[in-house]
Amino acid sequence: MQRLSGLDATFLYLETPTQLLHVCGLVLLDPSTIPGGYDYRKLLRELDSRMATMPTFRRKLKDSRLNLDYPVWVDDHDFDIERHCHRTAVPAPGTHAELAELAGHIASQPLDRSRPLWEMWVIEGLADGQIAVMSKIHHSAADGVTGANILAQLCSLEPDSPALVDPTAQGAGDAGTLDIAIGGLMAVIARPARIARLVPGGIAMLPKWVTRARKGEAMP
Repeated sequence: MQRLSGLDATFLYLETPTQLLHVCGLVLLDPSTIPGGYDYRKLLRELDSRMATMPTFRRKLKDSRLNLDYPVWVDDHDFDIERHCHRTAVPAPGTHAELAELAGHIASQPLDRSRPLWEMWVIEGLADGQIAVMSKIHHSAADGVTGANILAQLCSLEPDSPALVDPTAQGAGDAGTLDIAIGGLMAVIARPARIARLVPGGIAMLPKWVTRARKGEAMP
């Protein structure tokens, strides 16, 4: 198991039905450059093969009522890419205005917390013949920089890119209710000592912060 950091857990705690904390991205693909032409099932197979080396897509949240600390990530042993990737189309006339309206609707829907916290929508029917791919991933699972790196791994500028192979990629593992509770208890016990180690450094930085604030400069 991998325990969430305090910041990542905060993104879960702050989320409400009207304040969703996932990050969205939209890319436009030119299907004329795809060897053999565009096919949704082929695209799905390619995504699945790439995600096999990216643990972020295959882990889900797990918690325990006895847990005193943040939730944990565990591997989703029932992972099925078809539960996360969806196929839809924009209504006529298929301009960017219709695409924007559809993307807004997709973005307004919460992610299912019982599964890995991401979705991908393949959007067809655009008037210019392009294919739009919209991604959603929860901020607790990836920040902006991580999301950009993930997108770079999923995409390729070459029509026939080699398969991704990452022997160092490791999943989150698994955890039982007791494991989560004991790990949470140990983390809570150790937290005061960790905070105490941070205090001297914070105090040392205080004069610099005050000086920069008085000069109207950004914080370091």
